[in-house]
Amino acid sequence: MSPAHRAKYFFPVVHTVPPYPVRRGLTRLRQRQLRAAATAAEPPDVKTETPEPPTSQSGQLHAEASHDRKHSTIAQRSIALELWNQGLPTGDIALRSGLTRATFNALLRKARARGFQRGSKVLETYVEDAKRSGRPVIVTEDRGKEVIRTLTQNSTTRQFSLDQLSTALLKQYDWSASRMTLWRWLRKQGYSNVKLTTKPGLNAKQQLTRLRFAWERRDWSLEEWKKVIWSDETSVVLGSVRGKRRIWRLPSEAYHPHNIKARWKGRKEFMFWACFTYDHKGPAYAWGPETAAQKKKYDDEVKRWNQEQEPLLKTEWELVNGVRRIRLNKQIPGKKPAWRFTKKTGKWVRSSKGGIDAIRYRHEVLLPLYFPFLEGLPGSDWLAQEDNAAAHTSQRNKELWQERGFVCLTWPPNSPDLSPIEPAWYMLKRRTGSKKALFSRAQLVTRWHEEWKALPQEKLQRLVERMPGNIQWVLQLKGGNEYKEGSSPPEMTNQERGALYREIEALLAQPLPTKKGQREGSDWEDEVEEEDMFPN
Repeated sequence: MSPAHRAKYFFPVVHTVPPYPVRRGLTRLRQRQLRAAATAAEPPDVKTETPEPPTSQSGQLHAEASHDRKHSTIAQRSIALELWNQGLPTGDIALRSGLTRATFNALLRKARARGFQRGSKVLETYVEDAKRSGRPVIVTEDRGKEVIRTLTQNSTTRQFSLDQLSTALLKQYDWSASRMTLWRWLRKQGYSNVKLTTKPGLNAKQQLTRLRFAWERRDWSLEEWKKVIWSDETSVVLGSVRGKRRIWRLPSEAYHPHNIKARWKGRKEFMFWACFTYDHKGPAYAWGPETAAQKKKYDDEVKRWNQEQEPLLKTEWELVNGVRRIRLNKQIPGKKPAWRFTKKTGKWVRSSKGGIDAIRYRHEVLLPLYFPFLEGLPGSDWLAQEDNAAAHTSQRNKELWQERGFVCLTWPPNSPDLSPIEPAWYMLKRRTGSKKALFSRAQLVTRWHEEWKALPQEKLQRLVERMPGNIQWVLQLKGGNEYKEGSSPPEMTNQERGALYREIEALLAQPLPTKKGQREGSDWEDEVEEEDMFPN
């Protein structure tokens, strides 16, 4: 029938909206309550044909009832079944529990299908939600354990890409997931794909030396660490700006002068030295290439020292070598060794590659800067700290420290994590590298001196305050360095601490392991050539 024919023979149907919300399944008592509430809240001039959105109490009741119909709780269902056990009619059960008749009847059918009977105890299995349909979870709880087990197996598996991880899961556990599924699950568990943490490598001897250093200072308070003078050098590269830089530009502006990073041929650098204590900031010095006058002066001094010391060293060598060759009733075969004055027998030899060696460190840092700073500090119970670079561990410089009456803190090898000045270099490089890059050595040296003076003493103090915690970390790791500097070590009970200390005492009672070719005291940054700290 066409619309025109229908309009001709049938009256139009007018749909009127009642002034109160109507719900199927409500009891007559509930409907009367809703009708009375709507009548009391209805203004006298409101037309029933075009009612406003329900804002009265009836509207709120309807919204709550609608919400209950869609999302009934476990408690509502349990109450409804208990009321049914008591013999209440369906209308009263719906009114008291907040469920509709239809919802209660459906609940009763499901509960009976699960074994519920009148008079029996209401169990959770009778009222819980059934498993909903939909795509099943790919990475279940058990599969998640397999993902973690595969990913954290060793250092190689931790570098797996998502495709490699999926392939490994398929090979080991006969299931796999897409890259995005694995990525979302790992992110949900808190995993991130980041760079490797860089730490100096430690052999068994170095780790045991670190453990002994921490053990001897396990009871040091902050006041004792305040009496240490921290010193070190760092390398500064000209023309570098720390961190990645991003710019805003159009595709056609790639070669605009503002958007070009200049790359210079060759690599120039210099070394920057400084020292400080908890309450005092010391001097700083920037090494430059050795001048011809400096080279002649230093070479002459080394030559004079060798001329004075060669007879003494030769006599000592002959005495030691003669004792070694004495054997009762036995003639040692072979040619008798002859004296040769070399670096091995005590000769002072400067590196042919240049750089900051012992004599430069002696005349450019120790005598003019470091010693005067030490002498100007109040008190006399100071400890000077230096790492194990070749310029610091030179026998001539050790004798100079003893002549001046200063006490040096014996420092463990490969231990920048224990020195507060190492993070100070990081802060200083951020301050100097956050500005425009400089390509003049004089300008960059000036900037470094200015930033060193401007570095707040409070920041240096916070670095020293981390020392007691770092020492406790080394003890708990038995000489290792697998920790974040400045973080708080895990709390230990007295029983756990006692067991740890007994284990440390047993380790320290063992002799230091030896490794052929490993020089004692070499620093991790200068392991290959300690003397080549600054190439000419």
